[in-house]
Amino acid sequence: MSAAAGNEMTSNGSPVVAVHRERDIAEEQAIRSMAGSAGNTPMDVVVGKLARHTSRLPKARQPPASAGSEPTSTARSEEQPDQQMRNQLIGARNQQMHNAAKFGNVVDCRRLCTEGFDVDSIIDVSHGSAAIHVAAASGQRDIVDVLLEAGADDDRRDTKGLCPLHLAAVHGHKSVLESLVDIGADIRTVVAAKKGRKHKVDIAGWDALMFAASAGHMDIIGELLATDGDLVLSKDSKGRTAADIARERSHVNAAEVLEIASEARRVLRKGKRAARKSKAGLRSGATFVSRLSMRVSMRVSVRTPASNEVAGGQSPRGMLDGAIGSFRSSIRSARKSLVSQRSSRVSSRSGATM
Repeated sequence: MSAAAGNEMTSNGSPVVAVHRERDIAEEQAIRSMAGSAGNTPMDVVVGKLARHTSRLPKARQPPASAGSEPTSTARSEEQPDQQMRNQLIGARNQQMHNAAKFGNVVDCRRLCTEGFDVDSIIDVSHGSAAIHVAAASGQRDIVDVLLEAGADDDRRDTKGLCPLHLAAVHGHKSVLESLVDIGADIRTVVAAKKGRKHKVDIAGWDALMFAASAGHMDIIGELLATDGDLVLSKDSKGRTAADIARERSHVNAAEVLEIASEARRVLRKGKRAARKSKAGLRSGATFVSRLSMRVSMRVSVRTPASNEVAGGQSPRGMLDGAIGSFRSSIRSARKSLVSQRSSRVSSRSGATM
């Protein structure tokens, strides 16, 4: 305090500090006498004095809250416990659904779905997985069926770009894959290349067959080939087929089967293209098939035993024979079609001359 401030005087000539001191002493004596008569402790006296002094302080004026203004710190502190409670409740429900999806607890899964749980919400933040991802990776077909009935997206992607079908294929869960295929999941769906997405292995452009080939799951490979045989000719972003991926991962049996399936599909494609052109194309296509089938059959007999089963008791040689038989039947159908077209043209010409 400056000297001028210390020498301030009241109107009657008394120093200002002395007047304030006397007033404080008088207030304290009054509070003590009141506290003593009420049976309070000295601490209550101190608190009462502090409250009286605080009440005399000027209150800070709060600006009026506008429509777009943020809530004050007091309002935020009041809302914080409620938000924390909501977050804890959401976390607990997510954990319940995660456990149900992973361990196959159908009762809990149905209960949560009935209570309005968002089946497409992320329950595993580290992988961006929804409940159907966890169930597909764990092989829980019943959980997958319950989630699909509740409206779960069968093509939902996680942070790596994998859908439930990819997870079922790479983990070798045939029953889950069958459920997804039965409800119309697209087995040709691939992992889209995304900037900034990092993988230990470049899986951009991979479909379900490539994931199954990378893990060597023969039953999954057979199921997918039975659903769509042309899938074996698909290529990823690096130009690799499922057979190439299986070969890179040292899954020899899977690579052999996929290479044989590739040969069979090429037989069908090339032969059908030749058969569509003309009658001469039919003959050349038939010749092509007989030569290629002989070459592939020799390759199969040397490299792969006929007893090796892929799926449903079908051997690699049986797959090839089936593909060749299918092509030969298509050749016969195309031949009949050409004969009927030729007959109709002859009939139309004879009718025009008459």
